Amino acid sequence: MNLFIIDSLFSRLESLTLNSISTYKLLIILFYLKSLPYLSSLSICLNNCSHDLGDIYQIIFHLSLKYFRVAVPRHPHLCITIPIVAQNQFSSIEYLFIYHRCTFNQLTIILLHTPRLSHLHCFNIIESKDHSKSESMIKLHSLTHLTMTLYNLEFDDFEEFLLKLCSPLQLFDAKIKSRDRIYLNADRWERFISQNMTSLIRFIFRYSDIIDDEFELTFYHSLINRFTSSFWIDRKWFFKLFIEEDELIYSIRPY
Repeated sequence: MNLFIIDSLFSRLESLTLNSISTYKLLIILFYLKSLPYLSSLSICLNNCSHDLGDIYQIIFHLSLKYFRVAVPRHPHLCITIPIVAQNQFSSIEYLFIYHRCTFNQLTIILLHTPRLSHLHCFNIIESKDHSKSESMIKLHSLTHLTMTLYNLEFDDFEEFLLKLCSPLQLFDAKIKSRDRIYLNADRWERFISQNMTSLIRFIFRYSDIIDDEFELTFYHSLINRFTSSFWIDRKWFFKLFIEEDELIYSIRPY
């Protein structure tokens, strides 16, 4: 894509998709997008990420967007540095789709900038190496749809994150790959949903248990039959266990 200057021809542009673009070109284009008052939807797919991705997010947060989708394929290690949000400096984004690797702490900072979210989809969330935790309540009071794919994250940390959202979730969809078998504690899920997800309609859950030399049955494996209790049956959320290649898959889906 050639670099260009936004002029009056694009003044009423509402939606823009940028595919296979470098961070260098993207940063230049984003500067000119500020002059488009009607732009509400932006989708980006980067072909490399030589810059701090936080620089891109900070510009995005200042655009008048409702929908933002960002993908960075084949980049396992990304630098995402975003300062804590300043007072009254919040993004207008309501639909956020994150298709790149992101630590839990990085995601938390992003969400502090986007309090108007109604739909959040993030597909490569990993454990934070520094283990420092933000004490800030994220408070996404409009968030009704949450879809996440998590890797190597402990259940206690995930539960704490969900509590901080303060969200009236109607759809919860989580795919999890982790050694922490507490995710299989149906009674704990039931208690959490009953107390903190009172608006929930659809619960979709998939936990992958890797079958390798380290695999062993635990106390939590003995509890999986609790996913067939009346709590789950009454809501028409049905449990299924199956083998897929070298993984045991524990799945719950609406009927």
